[in-house]
Amino acid sequence: MSLFLCMLSIATALAADPEEPAPSSPFSSPDKVVHSVGLGENLGIFGLYSRTAAVVRGANEYHVVYGFWPIPVIGGVGAGWRHNFGGGRVVPFTSLTASAIYTLPVMCSGDNCGIDIRPFVMAAACVDLTVIDGKRLGLHFTPGIMSTYSVFDGGIFESPSDRPAIWPVINLGLSM
Repeated sequence: MSLFLCMLSIATALAADPEEPAPSSPFSSPDKVVHSVGLGENLGIFGLYSRTAAVVRGANEYHVVYGFWPIPVIGGVGAGWRHNFGGGRVVPFTSLTASAIYTLPVMCSGDNCGIDIRPFVMAAACVDLTVIDGKRLGLHFTPGIMSTYSVFDGGIFESPSDRPAIWPVINLGLSM
């Protein structure tokens, strides 16, 4: 399933409009900033609280994200791309994010007590449901599915469900 999601994301990137302007700079000011709570499409369980800065270019969004748990012992940072299929209040999309996840040693004694940093790739297929669409503030609910690939382990980061390659996306975001 994760291979399917990854291929879907790549296919939509290849189908992007070549006339569409690219971001002027990777450090340009974001078009929108989204603060979210829940299992998001960008960091999954590694960013239960997250902040995403996105540059919007037509149907594509290029984003930088960081997030953490309620206690910042586990968290991550990443950069990626999102392709929206349409516009309006209900927007299906695919997302692909490369990230680095960290875990801090909290209760550790011994020689192996360093910070653990691991690279992950996350692919998602979701629906962005606009609950409130204001000029300055928007509230979005995002359900969907995602899969997480662990680069160091060379395999899927398994979920505790009966579908080990699939993680749910259940996210509430506030866009500014």
